[in-house]
Amino acid sequence: MAQLWVLVLLRVLLQIMDQVKTQFMGAGSGTGPGSGGSSSGAGSGSGEGAGIEIITRDVVIVGGGSTGTYAAIKLRDLNHTVVVVEKEDHLGGHVNTYTDAETGQTLDYTVVVFHDIPVVRNYFARFNVPLAPIKNQQTVLPIDFTTGMPNVAGASSPNATAAALQAYAAQLAKYPYLTSGFFDLPEQIPEDLLISFGDFVAKYHLDAMVGLAFQYCQGFGDLLSLPSIYVLKYLDLATLHGIQSGFLTSARHDNIELYEKAQAELGQDVLTSSHVVGVNRATPEGDGYNTLLVSSPSGVKIIRARQILVTAPPRVQDNLAPFSLDAHERSILSQFTSHSYWAGLIRNAGVPPGTAIWNSNPDQPYNLAELPGPYTLIGQQIPDLSVFYYGAPAGEQPSDDEVKADVLRKVRNLQYTSFGGMLAPLGGPNNTNTTTNATSLGQPEIVDFSNHCPFEFTVSSEEIEAGFYSELSTLQGYRGLWWTGASFHVHDSSKLWDFTDRVVRQMVGALSGRGKGYYPPSNGKRV
Repeated sequence: MAQLWVLVLLRVLLQIMDQVKTQFMGAGSGTGPGSGGSSSGAGSGSGEGAGIEIITRDVVIVGGGSTGTYAAIKLRDLNHTVVVVEKEDHLGGHVNTYTDAETGQTLDYTVVVFHDIPVVRNYFARFNVPLAPIKNQQTVLPIDFTTGMPNVAGASSPNATAAALQAYAAQLAKYPYLTSGFFDLPEQIPEDLLISFGDFVAKYHLDAMVGLAFQYCQGFGDLLSLPSIYVLKYLDLATLHGIQSGFLTSARHDNIELYEKAQAELGQDVLTSSHVVGVNRATPEGDGYNTLLVSSPSGVKIIRARQILVTAPPRVQDNLAPFSLDAHERSILSQFTSHSYWAGLIRNAGVPPGTAIWNSNPDQPYNLAELPGPYTLIGQQIPDLSVFYYGAPAGEQPSDDEVKADVLRKVRNLQYTSFGGMLAPLGGPNNTNTTTNATSLGQPEIVDFSNHCPFEFTVSSEEIEAGFYSELSTLQGYRGLWWTGASFHVHDSSKLWDFTDRVVRQMVGALSGRGKGYYPPSNGKRV
């Protein structure tokens, strides 16, 4: 009923727009009392007496995270007009940068590293944000967060891990197409990509790398039950190379700077703290424009755009509810299952810089953490700060308050045992110290917290085998709607920028009239 009400309101607003259109906008050129226009179809205006701003663009981008921001800049560079609709008050999506009030230092604690590839260097250079190499040189201590006791079996020897990774890399080499988006999968998916990751591990004797894979694939829920394709696609050869040789990171430990500079360049073409409440999709009989009703802090706006690029998580029940999905779209997108993931910073945890406490439960397969629960606790360079990461299985999403309470409770467990006797009361290695250090550290306090739900969209092996991703590819450009983001590739900004570059160029082809692709025939295939 709520969606029907929105559509009725949108139609009324469209009638108002038709009545006042000639007062503020030429035929698709954006001229008149609005803020100006361009030959490519940009323009905005309020329409005298209507009180509603109408924005005309080539493309509207829904979601201003990593891919949405990159796509907006790329389209601008290709001389197309854009507007970005972002629900948060800033661009950046999963990026979290914390500024310490006492020292003024900045700290990235979610999106931290990037691959050393041209798209990364070019993007950062475009905004004059310096990069620096970074290698993972953490000391790993496996401890059961529930009991606070060490679990030595939770960490494989370096030699065993290296051998397992080498065997894993040999399997990865069989599937070079995994480095591309899901749209590039073959029609027949190999069986090894469909079996569970747990079965894949057992088949190729990869036990020694499971702990490492679990930590890298945070937010994937029950990793061992997941179809192996999702693990192999994320933990691919490029990532293995980065683990061995290092990645890139912001030289100023301030990844949000990239998004702040992008937002400054986009200017009024970014609508923050805004969300789409209704969409009237383009049809072959219409003028070629999609119409979106957007709620923003400055009031309701109508956006007319030739193409829509969705970069927000493709969840039918909320993010996609306003988009008037048809049966074809809904039948495909509703198959997705999402997972839950959080991150935050905690003061007074007592973990030294460069030390990673892995949550290692001896009662779980391969000594992995029991979820819902923390994955790890890592000491940072800013004094007294540690970062934590927390996950839950598919279908479970504790509240933010429940996550915070669980983290604080388990940190206290670790402190009461001096981290299983593996850390001294004030930090530093100490394999024999078993004195209680909780009082010497002070009360742990969460100083920054971020909810990344919904995270990692997956489907079952049966659905993959039945052609889910082939069907998903038919939605690219369907009825004027285009897609990019982690659900269509991986949770990795570097790889997503490469993938999004391809999507943008396909959209530009549609904007230029080369394979419009927005209204396929009844068989669901694109035209």
